Amino acid sequence: MKRRLFQRIAISVALLYGVLLFVDTEALFERTVDIELIWLGIALLATLPQYFFSAVRWRLTAERLGAHLSLSTALSEYYFGSLINQILPGGVLGDAARAMRHGRNLSLYSDAAGFGIAARAVIFERASGQMVLFVFMLMGFFFWPTWSQEKVLSVQIGGSILFFVVIFLILIYTLIRGVLGRSRLGQAVGKFFEEMRYALLTGDVVFQQLSYSLIVLASYLFCFYCAARAIGIEMTMFELIALVPVILFSMTIPITIAGWGIREASAATIWGLAELPVADGVAISVSYGVIVLISTLPGIFFVISSTNNMKIDN
Repeated sequence: MKRRLFQRIAISVALLYGVLLFVDTEALFERTVDIELIWLGIALLATLPQYFFSAVRWRLTAERLGAHLSLSTALSEYYFGSLINQILPGGVLGDAARAMRHGRNLSLYSDAAGFGIAARAVIFERASGQMVLFVFMLMGFFFWPTWSQEKVLSVQIGGSILFFVVIFLILIYTLIRGVLGRSRLGQAVGKFFEEMRYALLTGDVVFQQLSYSLIVLASYLFCFYCAARAIGIEMTMFELIALVPVILFSMTIPITIAGWGIREASAATIWGLAELPVADGVAISVSYGVIVLISTLPGIFFVISSTNNMKIDN
């Protein structure tokens, strides 16, 4: 664990240092030193629907798998898991923690296989959000700020990525149904995807899953916009739609601490490709990272509450 933590910190520091080598640090400092508190407050308020609807999405997904999860528990666990993701390496340990805690409760009170169900509920819930983010990211290429100059390249990139993703998914599905379908592994994987389809994509639930994920994504985007305004930068709607989803998607790569480093490197690259001031992109990214960290602090109250409950039980 200590070695992994050191590796993630090292990667984050290396990426941040690399960004600073290619960015106007004076302009970056000027942007980040003076934060407008009113926009900071609005940004923090904008995170509230993000956590609420993420918790609702998780609860819905768990219920589809036959696992009970109250909304209050889902919300408190989501804040707690997000706090862990901000302070521990990888960005997924918080999700693993809420899956384990949910699984423990299921095993204690109802289902002997609770850990497996709880783990799949978290995986499917995260997948719901990531799929919407990925599709939105591809759509963003059509709103690229340098559209008139990069139209053909944007369409080619977006179309090629989508084509290869579809082909990859078809191959995986064919492999499972054909070559591995009769083996235990194939049956297990097939059951996994069938459960995912039932939890996310069946007709009676797909609209709810899509709605929750779109609301959460809109909260991300608006929070990013507020982070820009907090440091005196205005972003157009086209810039927000085209640039930000790529940065958000880069943060899902679990190689740093809470996305630090890879988020700033992505922002520098994307802003450069869009022919916008690179220092602005990095400054907004830093501001956004601080806002996200602050927004997870309510998770501390969940830790305190849990500790007090343990003392009472003892």
